[in-house]
Amino acid sequence: HVNENSLPVDLQMQNVINPVYTMATIPVNNGPVKTSPNINYNGTVPGESYVEITEQPQQRGFRFRYECEGPSHGGLQGTKSERSRKSYPAIKIWNYSGAARVVVSLVTDEKSPRSHAHKLVGNNCKNGLCIVEIKANSEPVSFANLSILHVTRKKLIDVLTERILDSIKLNKKLKANNMNFDPPLTDDDRKTAKQQADEQSKTMLLNVVRLCFQVFLRNTDGSFSTMLTPVVSQPIYDSKSPGASALKICRMDKYGGCCSGNEEVFLLCEKVQKDDIQVRFVEQNPDGSVKWEAYGNFGPLDVHRQYAIVFKTPAYWNTNIDKAVNVLIMLQRKSDLEVSEPKAFTYFPQNRDKDNIASKKRKRIPLDGYDFGGDGNLGGSGVGGDGGGGGLGLAGGNSPSSGSIGNSGGNGTNSNMLVLQNGAPGIGLRHFVLPTTIEEVVEADNQINHALLESSLLLASVNNNSTSSDHDPWMNDDLDIEVDAALMPTCPNIGTVEERSNTKR
Repeated sequence: HVNENSLPVDLQMQNVINPVYTMATIPVNNGPVKTSPNINYNGTVPGESYVEITEQPQQRGFRFRYECEGPSHGGLQGTKSERSRKSYPAIKIWNYSGAARVVVSLVTDEKSPRSHAHKLVGNNCKNGLCIVEIKANSEPVSFANLSILHVTRKKLIDVLTERILDSIKLNKKLKANNMNFDPPLTDDDRKTAKQQADEQSKTMLLNVVRLCFQVFLRNTDGSFSTMLTPVVSQPIYDSKSPGASALKICRMDKYGGCCSGNEEVFLLCEKVQKDDIQVRFVEQNPDGSVKWEAYGNFGPLDVHRQYAIVFKTPAYWNTNIDKAVNVLIMLQRKSDLEVSEPKAFTYFPQNRDKDNIASKKRKRIPLDGYDFGGDGNLGGSGVGGDGGGGGLGLAGGNSPSSGSIGNSGGNGTNSNMLVLQNGAPGIGLRHFVLPTTIEEVVEADNQINHALLESSLLLASVNNNSTSSDHDPWMNDDLDIEVDAALMPTCPNIGTVEERSNTKR
């Protein structure tokens, strides 16, 4: 059923009704060519026959094959295809149940589609076209095992010239209302075809095509001369082209950040072009409309080997939020505005207390000792030197507990050559908490005064019971030294030891 007379109308001269991709045939001045009226994609004109694409071809994941690679291992599938159930592009002829002829060709992805240089190969395909005759019925017609043959840039002009000449011949047949007529081609026709092919080759995109479905109805004389309005499918992208591959976010190192933005995010993705990709942030209204959008900040050098992007988050439109806000993040191609499946991203309120001062506890500050010597259980070394007797230790290095009496020290000599035979027990405040209120200050002052008083009384008792003759290990002679009360240590607000001894306190 395939012959050269079944070629499509010259699509370079057609008009496209956007955005449903229906095409209107050009008016013919000569010959009673029967064409259907211009109708919308959903067929709103009652009683008139029209064509509808019931299943669109898949846009992504299909690879255009070169002629040297041989036949394809799988045909172009439809958008409803599943792993367990394959489906293919399909059309339906409405308000008609007779026989018809369907011509499928490849056209460009433009506002006004033109014939594409790539070819369809597979069942019922010849010269880059797929021609199928259907019997009288009203069921949808599917096109299985269709593949797309990629034509190289070198052969582009020759293929387009041949394609345009075939379209010119078909146009002449339609004008003559005789599909069996073989019209001759003039030199002007060949010159026109050459010029158009040369112009188209400069701007033609080789990584994207569309399917054009043209339906011819059978007339009473058996010919297929009544042509319905052609319809064009959605774009089909070559999967091997980096600029046409499916966008996908594989993984990110963080899915949230501060509402002020400028946080670094590492994103892993499928293959992208560093000059044709951007990271888009979107907040949607309940009805799905865009409430806010912004783009991540990065440059071409931040795209690592086409599979990773390092960018900084944009600031949210409201940086004074008091609770988390969920938005969407996605990849977007600049050239065709194609987007990936979105991922969730959360904006958090700003942390005004970056040093976390409000949550820090008050520190306990120990009061260092004012000790007057002491060994071991008293405070650190003081006036008494090594093992000085009975020193006063506010720090109480080894005192048993706060305010308790430490063990007696050993013999020692202070800086005034005072000799004590037996060290007296010392007083130690092991730990002192910095007071914060007036009551705590008064209580702490009382504790300190009480400790100083007890220590002074003990030192006075030792003074009264000690002898004035002792052996000084640093001297060769025995020294008789009278203990002078004036040389005894004093404490603030308490007085000398002599005064406290005389008053018997």
